[in-house]
Amino acid sequence: KTIDRVIKCFQEDEVNCIIFGHSHMPLSQLYNDILLFNPGSPTDKRRNKNYSFGILEIHESIQPHIVYF
Repeated sequence: KTIDRVIKCFQEDEVNCIIFGHSHMPLSQLYNDILLFNPGSPTDKRRNKNYSFGILEIHESIQPHIVYF
């Protein structure tokens, strides 16, 4: 599973956010205080109803947004 591989890749690192793709499945989820973020795809819906892309607003905190269209 993509999420499991992503978490395993960064398990030794001190990170606030992990951005990944490949699955084309949008995701914005906290896991042990780490934001897991997959913006989806603007060109391949796969099993989704809509296309999507992501926006991360990074200031004192990270505000993730997935935009569906």
